[in-house]
Amino acid sequence: MRVYRVETDAGVGPYADWTWCSVVGLPLCDTEKQPGPGEDGMVGWTDGRHYFGFRDEHQLKDWFGEWLEALADAEFLVSVYDVPDEHVVHGSKQVAFVRDVAEHVESKHVLEVA
Repeated sequence: MRVYRVETDAGVGPYADWTWCSVVGLPLCDTEKQPGPGEDGMVGWTDGRHYFGFRDEHQLKDWFGEWLEALADAEFLVSVYDVPDEHVVHGSKQVAFVRDVAEHVESKHVLEVA
């Protein structure tokens, strides 16, 4: 399946450093809009093995919404990966995937998401 992940060109996501929310000044830690994996019904993910992303661009936009421009200003990209289905854990608002088995397809500017 295709997975869409917000990350820097070095592969670091906006939640890797928890101070990012306060440094950029964005409330990206709202448990209703951006739940943690447990709150999102995700079973089977492993911290350190799985990375987080989205099943499509629509889900990504629902998560980040009005903060996409700030993410772009902070030089985040949308990386697209092909991941074998058995290496993806689904939540209602996000997915977790094993990046070691994922194939990077492309990266694009955050504001290019549909």
